[in-house]
Amino acid sequence: MSHKWRVFNLYQCNKYGLSYWHGGGFHVDSQTGGVRSYFYGKNGNVLNFFTPDAAKRDDNRDPVWSIRNC
Repeated sequence: MSHKWRVFNLYQCNKYGLSYWHGGGFHVDSQTGGVRSYFYGKNGNVLNFFTPDAAKRDDNRDPVWSIRNC
C-alpha cells in the first residue's frame, strides 16, 4: 500500500469541511496574531485546539470532520 500526502494551505479564515481525511499525519500552524485553530468532530464538538508556534505537530485525523484555522 502506498501512502499519498496532500498539503492544505488554509490561507483564509474559515471553517473547512474535510473528506477522506483519515489516519495519522501532522500539521504546522505558523499564523500570526494570537489566533486559535480548532479540530471538530462529527457533531461539531471541539476535539482539539492549538495556537500558532510553527512546530510540526502529530495528529490523528480519524475523528476530525472539520477544521477552523482562526
